[in-house]
Amino acid sequence: MRKLINLFFVLPLFVFSTSCTKDDINDNIVGEWELISWEADTALDLNKDLVAHQNLLEELACENNETLEFESVGVYSNVDTFNPMLKIALTGAQTNAYDIDLQCSEGAIGTAASYTVTGDEIIVNNKVLGTLQGDILYTYKTLNVYNEDFSEVIETITVKVIYKKK
Repeated sequence: MRKLINLFFVLPLFVFSTSCTKDDINDNIVGEWELISWEADTALDLNKDLVAHQNLLEELACENNETLEFESVGVYSNVDTFNPMLKIALTGAQTNAYDIDLQCSEGAIGTAASYTVTGDEIIVNNKVLGTLQGDILYTYKTLNVYNEDFSEVIETITVKVIYKKK
């Protein structure tokens, strides 16, 4: 009988603590997030100013106003995306010299979708959008690196896209 009584006290406590964790994560994601970095594994000098950066936003001349918004009702939206058309060509393999073909996007491209939170992952359209760690949201994208005349992809660069909660 004592074990049964303990079970009645422990089970509701377990359910309550589990539901609080999910609510806390949802509360952590709710709000506005600003794009702060396109972080490459290695520093690149794409703008040829002789200073290489791992944060490719510092190498591109496009204006960055991208924000994501997560509402408490489970809606994710993005009104102003940072979406330049960027082509990178490796021109000197020994010197890590690059040429770029860059067209900054004009205007706003909007998206909206429902989202859910599973653990530390943000799920949009049944795909992992990113991973939440405190007030930082990590997503990933790949950029193609072409040969000198931009006719063939010779490698890809994985870029960690980082958002910080406002």
